[in-house]
Amino acid sequence: MRYRVTATKPVEILAKVRHEEGQTHSGRPITRPAGGFEWIYLSAGEVRDGLELIIGVMASYVPNKPTELRMGKQTVLLPLRDTLPKVYFELFELENSAIPD
Repeated sequence: MRYRVTATKPVEILAKVRHEEGQTHSGRPITRPAGGFEWIYLSAGEVRDGLELIIGVMASYVPNKPTELRMGKQTVLLPLRDTLPKVYFELFELENSAIPD
C-alpha cells in the first residue's frame, strides 16, 4: 500500500520512501529500487505521493503529545490502521495513493 500526503501547514513527517530507478538521492542517481525511512519537510499545500508508510510527525509541530525517539528526532507517532482519508493534527491529510505497488 502506498500513501499520499497533502500538507495543510508546514510539517516534517517520518516516512518510508521507495526510490525508483531514474531518481536521485543526495545528488546521486539510484540505479535500482531501494527504500528507507526519511524525514520529509512539506510546505503548506505541498503534496507527496507514493510513500510506503507514514510513521509520525516531528514533535515540535505537535506540542504536548507523547513522543518517541525515531531516526534521531522526537516523534509523535500516528495511530495504526486508521480509516483514510484523515487529517492529522490539522497539519496534513493522509490518503491512499493511486500509484500501484
